[in-house]
Amino acid sequence: IEVRPTTSPGVAVRVVSTTDARLGPLVTVGLGGVDDRVLGDHATRLAPMSRPAASELVEQSVAGRAVAADGGDLHALADLVCRVATAMVEHPRLRTIDLDPVVVTDRGCHVGGAAVSIGADAVEHGPLRRL
Repeated sequence: IEVRPTTSPGVAVRVVSTTDARLGPLVTVGLGGVDDRVLGDHATRLAPMSRPAASELVEQSVAGRAVAADGGDLHALADLVCRVATAMVEHPRLRTIDLDPVVVTDRGCHVGGAAVSIGADAVEHGPLRRL
């Protein structure tokens, strides 16, 4: 049995980072849980990204609009997105980071579930990444 503290109600968001063979690390933000699978709406950007770019990514997504409408902390969500992007760039053996759900409240972000995959070797990014 595992006992965990509960979080305040908020908006469930999904933050995913994957590695594309040509483009390198990508970060995607969308609604979490069942809403993501039903609506399929998300926004994606190349990593690394600055905090303003992470904020813009969050604001472009339906998830960001839902968080804003609910009074959630958009700055905390953008900070999490920026940190995931940085981790993918600084640790080239990372293949994916999947945070779902990330519950965003007026007090910040609370990661409810996380999955990470690591490869044996660092990924070499194709010529498109260097543009």
